[in-house]
Amino acid sequence: MGLILFVIAAVSDYVDGYLARHYNWVTNFGKLFDPLADKFLIDFSFIMLTDLGRVPGWITVIIVGRDIAVTGLRGIAAEMGVVIAAAWSGKLKTLSELLTLGGYIYWTDLWILNGRVWGNVFVVFAVILALWSGIDYFNRFWKTLMEEDVEERG
Repeated sequence: MGLILFVIAAVSDYVDGYLARHYNWVTNFGKLFDPLADKFLIDFSFIMLTDLGRVPGWITVIIVGRDIAVTGLRGIAAEMGVVIAAAWSGKLKTLSELLTLGGYIYWTDLWILNGRVWGNVFVVFAVILALWSGIDYFNRFWKTLMEEDVEERG
């Protein structure tokens, strides 16, 4: 049952984003709360699965820490009038996290696949992409600051 609810939440988030972009239903409320809802779904799931002993704590620290750091960075950038658009690396990270969580939530045999094995395979990608995309966001922010600094001086 938990896996079904998780899949419904993940799919509804994707459909919501698609409809908002396709029909230009973008609102300030959506801009603020859609990314937060994504973080809540993923980060709280990792935290709960760590408590159940299915995900090592260090993995959860990397995933949640990256999300807090990037969310904070984007907030600081917004205050400075700098927009850091979502990157493909972040989208791939989210997909790998959702696949990881699906396996770890189910945990036992899923038809011919074992949920634990499924989760263990995708968690490697999730951690690598979390680190890579986090570094990517900070690099793009730094480049933007440096370009603006050069424009102001020159």
